[in-house]
Amino acid sequence: MIKHLVMDVDGVLNTGHFLYTEDGKFAKIFGPHDKDGLDIARKLGLTIDFVTADATGFEITRARIVRDWNFDESQLRKFAYRKGLNPLRISGALKVLDGITTIEEIFQVTSNQYD
Repeated sequence: MIKHLVMDVDGVLNTGHFLYTEDGKFAKIFGPHDKDGLDIARKLGLTIDFVTADATGFEITRARIVRDWNFDESQLRKFAYRKGLNPLRISGALKVLDGITTIEEIFQVTSNQYD
């Protein structure tokens, strides 16, 4: 049974596009019904985390997920993928996709990080 959902923000919960005004401010386009799906997942007991590697638009993402959607700020993580610094569970998930290990082993090894 799935217990934990990790969602990339850019290109998944939004279109991945930026809109710029004449004075250089920008915005992201988030889907209008994504929060509905996330609310259902929460009601089903799933733990949800959000990840983004977008340093420039991080404050926009934080406002949407924390302020507008009422998720705890600890559920939003900014990762430095470009520098090769992946969290242990993300690195583990990549190894699962490569067939090197199992998701159960990843959760067993990393369980104390999220309790």
